[in-house]
Amino acid sequence: MGISESRSKRRMGITINYGFLLSILLFACAGEAFGWTVWVKVCFWLSVIAGLLTFFTVHVMTGLWRLVHAKVDTLDEREIQLTLGSLRYAYGFFSVTALLAILVMAVFGFGSQTLRLVVFWVLLYLAHTLPSSVIAWTERRV
Repeated sequence: MGISESRSKRRMGITINYGFLLSILLFACAGEAFGWTVWVKVCFWLSVIAGLLTFFTVHVMTGLWRLVHAKVDTLDEREIQLTLGSLRYAYGFFSVTALLAILVMAVFGFGSQTLRLVVFWVLLYLAHTLPSSVIAWTERRV
């Protein structure tokens, strides 16, 4: 049974993938706070690589990436409803998350160029993967 056939495996894959995304942010914050030592850099880049590997496993190999990024005229009615529902839920969550990230950075004075770039890439990644994550998390079969 592959990852696309098992909702529990997809959920575990999403959790692991977003865990690596969180570790990317944490290592970037550690690099800003304590300096970009060799160990912080290694851990940061290992998290990036692991995040990309789990991205391909969870989003690309299951076909979910293609589904949520397909043109509407190539989808059947069920797929359209599925993607529209996931987009609505994902972007509601994303909007709040992005605004909170901007607020925290403004209030607490986070703001080196490196950290801002990492936050930007993490938010961009979330914007593109949350819709397929919603489908992977909620649907029995994909």
